Order: sequence, then structure tokens, then C-alpha cells
Amino acid sequence: MDIKTPWLLLGLCLTVDLSYVSLVSKTELGLLAEEDDPKCFTRTGEDFTCFWEAEVGKSYDFFYRTEDEERQCNLTQQEGSERGTVLHVCSFHPESIFLYVPTHISVVDTRNNETAYKRSVNVEDHLLLHPPKDVRLSKVTGNVGQLEVSWHNPKFQSKVSNHMLQYEIRYSSMGLPYTTILLPKSQSVKRSLLYNLKPLGPGKVCTVQMRMKPTYSFDGPWSDWSPSTTAMVPQSADDIRLQCYTPDLQHMQCSWNEKLYADEEYTLKYRQTDGFSNRWSQWETCPDVNGTAGQCVLLGEESSVFSVYVSTGPGLLDRVFYMDPFSMNESIKTEPPGGLMEETEGGRFCLSWDPPLQLISQHLVYQVRYQLWGEAEWKHFTVPNPKTNTCLDVQMSSRYSVQVKAVPSGSVYAGHWSDWSDSLIVDLPSNTGLLFLACIPFTLLILLIVFFSLFSKYFSKLKRYLWPPVPNLNDVLESFLKDISGQHGDHSFNIKQCDDDSPPSILEILSERGVQAVGKPFLIQSSETGSPAGENDGRGPLEAVEMGQGYVTLNTTDVVSCLGGNEYVYGEVVASSQGEHRTCRCSCPRPAVCPVSSTNILNCSYLLLAESDVSAVNGRYANLENATTASA
Repeated sequence: MDIKTPWLLLGLCLTVDLSYVSLVSKTELGLLAEEDDPKCFTRTGEDFTCFWEAEVGKSYDFFYRTEDEERQCNLTQQEGSERGTVLHVCSFHPESIFLYVPTHISVVDTRNNETAYKRSVNVEDHLLLHPPKDVRLSKVTGNVGQLEVSWHNPKFQSKVSNHMLQYEIRYSSMGLPYTTILLPKSQSVKRSLLYNLKPLGPGKVCTVQMRMKPTYSFDGPWSDWSPSTTAMVPQSADDIRLQCYTPDLQHMQCSWNEKLYADEEYTLKYRQTDGFSNRWSQWETCPDVNGTAGQCVLLGEESSVFSVYVSTGPGLLDRVFYMDPFSMNESIKTEPPGGLMEETEGGRFCLSWDPPLQLISQHLVYQVRYQLWGEAEWKHFTVPNPKTNTCLDVQMSSRYSVQVKAVPSGSVYAGHWSDWSDSLIVDLPSNTGLLFLACIPFTLLILLIVFFSLFSKYFSKLKRYLWPPVPNLNDVLESFLKDISGQHGDHSFNIKQCDDDSPPSILEILSERGVQAVGKPFLIQSSETGSPAGENDGRGPLEAVEMGQGYVTLNTTDVVSCLGGNEYVYGEVVASSQGEHRTCRCSCPRPAVCPVSSTNILNCSYLLLAESDVSAVNGRYANLENATTASA
């Protein structure tokens, strides 16, 4: 028997646990700093490493047991994280690694043969993954303030699938602290993953990092952060005054201001769809870029929808300016209206013009502005309908500058105001004729007021002239009777009936003695003329009596001549006894009682005076007797 045979048999019988050295990096040491000793991890699920840190000079034995078999691991030492410390590392043999089976670990201090650490671990709960790789930022998102993050997962040499992973992103802008976002577990699990970061500060430099960890049936700590990547956050198209509009619903014109960011070369890119689906075309570069004017012309249809951005270069730190998607029929900016001319309508200042785009002329509204010559302020007037003419209320005898512009109404088509048309200079004539016409109503009003005032004044006279009043029969009859009485009243005295009220008169009563003492014939004196009635003035006694109706002398004798009756009342008596002389005596029935007076005035004038002869009244009035005697 060969002497080497027993040794070979002995080598086959002995179970020798060979250690596969796997050094622990500082990154792994830092990620597992909070783990209990001994700290364990696996990178792929097919390897397993445990380690702990101790002072230099100490020695340990590492034992582990899966199911019923216990094995010892040869330890490897490496420099610790701190000075004067050593890492004791155990790398499990692949044949001793089992998933979903507990592994019992014990660490014994060889100096005193005491157990230093003891724990039970599962390999699937200590999966330490590598960070995502190829993390990139894309500015082509179509939105302002948004970056697109893409990455790839590392290739696993285990049964860990992509859907068992969870991701975390952190980003910082302009040196500010990091902001961390935990992505949902339902995130896409493709090899190339995408996530849109928003909202970010437009025009700022943004730095992004990623890490991941297992989930579901696996567990473990977070991986290390991926290397950082940096990009410029997209800006708004307003920052370079980017505008796109169509003047004819066929060509889309885009223009921007290149002077806002100097030393930059601008490129416009676009994509479009037909407006009926959400399928965008690929980004294309505008072929008609004018480097000096900053303009580009795109072709499309009325239903086309565009997405446009302008960039200063392909680098991550180059600027990108995005514009919101827009449709052709909502981005109309027509040419300025033409054919602006002056018209006169009813003495007013009016304007007319031609529609700038005949295809949508019924969907346009206009705005007119006019300026008094020499002034800086414009006055605006909006025409709220598609009419291409209007009238303005301006001062006549003045010079005005007038302009007009157009915009779609928004009901079917929308867009921007066009530029102002060329100015129309208008010299307005004097408004004397208009002033005259304006004064006519006021003049008519004044004339009507005067007419009505005069008409009300002379209307009554005119009415009496045209329509005389119907006479009152009572008044006519009374007037007629008065006229008849006046024709028969040719008498010296108008003796009224006793019951009538006599008008007041001045009557002087004189005794017969007084008359004789005077020694002159008593004459009737008129109270109106103040002269005696019996003077030689060529008048007879009857005339004197007529003048002395207000001044007579009563007769004091007892016998008084009876007066004749009034022919108007006693006409029949007068006619039968004409020429007779009737007397009446006023006597006292009781003479003893009656006083004797030299002046006995008996007024028996209750009988009306007869007008047949004047001598009939001589017995009653003494002065009339004297007047008769004098006349004889």
C-alpha cells in the first residue's frame, strides 16, 4: 500500500472550510454602520459576508450553523474605519448559503473562550444592492421647470427581479439642501426607467442622485447614492419672447429675441399631431431658422397641434425654452387691416376698412384708436361685431390720427391682436351746419312755449269772437223794461215810491219866519253848482226846480195840496182826472194833545207826485211856490 493513500483518505474525510476572502469597502462599512455585530450582507443573493470591528490584538473564532451542521469560518482581517481597530471578516462558502433558512452565528473570544456576539440572520433580509447606474437627465420633456430622470438597474446574479426594488431620488438646485423623493413601488421596472422631476426652478442648475433597496420578498438597507448628474432646468418661452402664430391658417411663424442671452446659438425644434389623436411625431429641427432674425416657418393645417422649444445647444448646461402646445386655429395673428378710409354719414365722422383674412372675416372683432393731433394720449374704441365700419364722436374742426387692428373673437377661432394699421390723418370740417341743425329743436321748443303762452292769453277773446255767449233772458228782459221806463220818464222830478230807499241828500229845513226875515224870495240852490236857481241865467222856473232837486223848503200850512199820482203806477187815474186838483189835509185827530208849533212839518208825500203840472206841488214845498211866483 502506498504510504500516501492514508493521507489522501484522511484528506477526503476531513471537512476543511476554505474562506473566500471578500474585503469590505468603506461604502459598505458606512451603509451597515447601524447594523448589529456581526454585520452581514449579500450583494447578489448568492454570496454572504459578515464582519465586525475590534481592537488590534484580539482574536476570535467564527461559527455558523444552518439546519443541523455547524461550521467554522476562517476570518480575514483588514484595516478598520478608525485608527487602532481591525475588521474581522468572514465570507461564507457558496455551498453554505441558503435562502429563506435561518443562519445561526456565534463569535467566541479566544482569549477567555467567551461568546462575544451571537445572532440569527436570513440571507434574503440582508441584500445590499449597488446603486442604479447610467443616471441621466433629459431636458426634452415639453414642460417648463421639469427634468426627466432615466437610469438602468445593475445586473443581478441572483433571483432578485426588478419588481422587487424601490427607488429614491434626491436633487438640489443652486447649492440648496437636497430634496428627497421616494418613488412609489409601482414604478416601471424596465431596464431603462424614467421619472419626471417637477416643479423645479426654471433656468437653474439641478443636481440629481439615486439609490435603491429591495422590497417584497427581499429586504435590506438602502444602496449607496449614484454618481451625481447635473442639467439646466428648462425655461419659459417668454424669457426669450418666443411667439408662434399663423397669418393664413397654413403657415406657422415662430420668432424670438436672440439678444436676451448673448453669445448663444439658437435652434428651434418642434413636433406636431393632427389634433384628433395623442400620437406625437418625433422632434424635428426647423429647417428655416434665420440666425439673425430669430424666425422659423412651419407648415401645417387648420387642425394641427404643435409643441415647440428653442435650445442653445445639446449640452446639459445649455438653456432650453419651452412653449405650451398650441393649435393652428387658436394661434391666429392676422395682418393689420387695410383700406382704412374716411366716410361721412349723416354729418358724422365714420371709418371703413377691409378685413385682413377673408376666410374668417365673420369671426373677427376690431379695435380703433384715435389721437387728437399734437396730443400723446390715444382713445380706444372696440367694435364688438365683424362690421368693418364705425362712426366716432370727435370734435369737428380738428385733425386726428386714426388706426385699427383685428383679433379673432374666440368663439371658433382665437389668437392674438394684429399690429396696428397705418395711420390715417383726417382733417374734420367745421360743424356749423350740425350746430344749426342741433339748434333747430331748441328754437322750435322756444317758439312753441311763446305760442302757447300767447294762445292762452288771447284764447278767451278769440272764443268770444268766434262763439258769442248766449244772452241771459232775464237780463235782456230787465234791460228792455228799463229802456221803456227811460223813454216815458221826461219829468222834472223822479219821485220814487215811499218804500224805496232814498239816496242821501243835503236837506236844510227852514221855518217860514226865517224865510221872511231874509226878505228875499227863496230860491232853490243846487248843491252841485252852488248858485241860486232863480238868477237871471235865462232858465225858467222848471229848470230851476230840476236843478234844485236836492234842496227844497217844506210848507208849514195845514193844507197840503194832494199830489198827482205817478203815471207809471196810476196811469189810469191820471187819465180820468187829468186837470183836477186834489187836496188832502193833514189834521190832528186829538187837538188837545197835538202841540202847536210854528213849524209844523207834515209830510204827506206818501202819495206819488203827479206830473201833469208843476203847480200841483206848490202847496207842499214852500220854495216851489216862490219859484212859481217869481216866474209869473
